[in-house]
Amino acid sequence: MKAWLIHRLGLEGLLEHGVKKQVPPNVGWIHTLGAAAAAIFLLQVVTGFSLTLHYVPSPDQAHAALTYLIERVPAGQFVRSLHVYGASAMVIAVFLHFLRVYFTHGYRAPREVTWWLGLLLFALVLGFGFTGYLLPWDQKAYWATVVGTNIAGDVPIVGPATKRLMVGSETLGALTMTRFFAIHVLLLPAIFIAVLGLHLYLVDHHGIRTEAQDPAIQPVPGAKPFFPNHVLKESITAVVAVLILCVLANLKPAELGPIANPSDTSFIPRPEWYFLPLFQLLKYFEGGQEVVATVIIPGLVALYLAALPFIDPGTSRARTQLVRGLGLAGAVGSLVLLTLGAMDKPVQPGHAPPQEVLAESPAGPGTIEELPVPKGTTAAEAATLDQPTSPELAAMPVWFTPANIEAGKAVYTASNCASCHQLDGEGTSYGPALDGVAGRRDPAWLLAHFRDPKSLVPDSTMPAFTGTREELEALTAFMLSLTP
Repeated sequence: MKAWLIHRLGLEGLLEHGVKKQVPPNVGWIHTLGAAAAAIFLLQVVTGFSLTLHYVPSPDQAHAALTYLIERVPAGQFVRSLHVYGASAMVIAVFLHFLRVYFTHGYRAPREVTWWLGLLLFALVLGFGFTGYLLPWDQKAYWATVVGTNIAGDVPIVGPATKRLMVGSETLGALTMTRFFAIHVLLLPAIFIAVLGLHLYLVDHHGIRTEAQDPAIQPVPGAKPFFPNHVLKESITAVVAVLILCVLANLKPAELGPIANPSDTSFIPRPEWYFLPLFQLLKYFEGGQEVVATVIIPGLVALYLAALPFIDPGTSRARTQLVRGLGLAGAVGSLVLLTLGAMDKPVQPGHAPPQEVLAESPAGPGTIEELPVPKGTTAAEAATLDQPTSPELAAMPVWFTPANIEAGKAVYTASNCASCHQLDGEGTSYGPALDGVAGRRDPAWLLAHFRDPKSLVPDSTMPAFTGTREELEALTAFMLSLTP
């Protein structure tokens, strides 16, 4: 059966080539990073396909669809976490592979095209990250994409047209999500697979170059068979990489933030970690100088990397040392920018650290402070309250009126609270059901919770309410109307 299958598929030559192929003796574990990246890409394809079976690329339904996937679909949270962590792992593996090729001079003749294709693959990986980041349609993804598209729009001459092509309208919306989804699941994978296939063919054709030897130029004494020696190492590296992602996805599931709120301009956007160096660089070039960080510096780096085979063809030791120095400086500089960007993490408005005492002093009538929880009540104690804390606090405030109840219902709908809560059988079960909430919470608790959810429930993922005081009172009045 085996011989029949090999003959029918024409694999005789391929298997013979794999057995006869030789690699330099000093090819080791560091040369298996490419295999790890390829394995992670396959994992992304499998998990991405699984996610699309439950995903709806629409601003109105995307977040709710992922919430349903996480809460109701067996292993849904695990598969999504694998995909989220796999995106970061893909960037790490490709970047480390890039560094290995750079410092072993894998860009020199006859591997110029192989090098250029590798650079294109790296750019495509970043494209995957950027287009996939918006798809959950949560607050962080939405505002980070706003920043990203604005950066693209700042590019001289072609910037405005590029931004319009990406966004599809004046602001991020249904057209943006449709385009990002199509690019992420159709266009980029097709290009990536084609480029990867050609890249692997050229790697096989020219052989693996090490610092000491180049099998494409000179015979390699002491060469070892590619199969099974190096194949085994690549297989182990690939399996270990996937296992690490599985453990991470199981122990620390990826979070899904609150649904995007385009009206919340107070939200401070933060890109994914692999875009932090560029994000941090932007802070040093403000106003009209932003083009330096968004276009000039990245453009010069890309031009340098593309021209590297001609800058260092291997004929001058001085050039080689210069290239090494520039590569080391670039790697250290990127790490420094990444570290500074990670450390400079602002506290989002309305998400200050919980106070030990929620409220202690009364205030004038009609204000939020008018209804504090009892003096000395801690956040942990307040979070466990299931009944009104006192008859005084249970009394309805002056703004509990039919008009405010109706206005609060409109605020509830406009804020898309149903994407996380169920009410009268409608909505999702990501958060607690709101039926009969007036019998479990008093006005003070509701007001404090809407203003700063984490101060009462530290693990809450609910965003702080950023509307006016009147809207906050109206929303609370609506909640107080939901009696058991």
